[in-house]
Amino acid sequence: MTTMKTDSPYIFPDPNDPNSIEAHKLNVLSAFDPLFTIIELALRDSVPQATNVFSLLEGPVEPTVHAAITRYLCKRYLSEQQVATEEEVEIEIDQVANCGLCINQKQSQIRILKSTPVGIPKATSEARRRFYSSNQYLIPFEGSTSATAQSQTSLSLIVLWTLGEKFSFKGMEIACPRGEREDGNVDCYWIASWKGNAFSHGVPQLTAAIPDTDLDEIKPIEERKKASS
Repeated sequence: MTTMKTDSPYIFPDPNDPNSIEAHKLNVLSAFDPLFTIIELALRDSVPQATNVFSLLEGPVEPTVHAAITRYLCKRYLSEQQVATEEEVEIEIDQVANCGLCINQKQSQIRILKSTPVGIPKATSEARRRFYSSNQYLIPFEGSTSATAQSQTSLSLIVLWTLGEKFSFKGMEIACPRGEREDGNVDCYWIASWKGNAFSHGVPQLTAAIPDTDLDEIKPIEERKKASS
């Protein structure tokens, strides 16, 4: 079997090769560093504001409402940064699993999900199940070149955010899902803690602007055309 190359974040790693998995992880963290940085800033800004709402109401924090307010504020923050999102509303009342956002960019889909007691929230819809398993369907066939494989593949990623004490923002992780296990938990090629910038992952910091997209679930904010001189 030909070992898959990992010079593009869209080419998936060999699950039996730790070096391939590590290379893929570093490529993804590098390529998406600008977007992940903005998402972290959005969450750091949104989570405490959501918590403060309950202080104004002089009542205890209700986790489901807190998650929904965080989603709203995060979406507004990202919109101001010209990162348009689509809401993914999938709430499990028992565990307050999720109020999510979805970003389509280039050949990728990033879902911003709230962490649950088991980590990545289990799928409660067919759409979520397809998302968790989508990466394994797109591994290029043996003999595919890197360029050909990249044009035929799409990458699904999870940004998982977690709350700390007193409903503070604790941090976020980036995961590349592989599929569901028999118990419903999510199997991943890799999961990495996000430390705020790519230097913590041993890859160079990127400064490129986030490109616009034209995929179905996202409506990019297009830059106005300048008048010709």
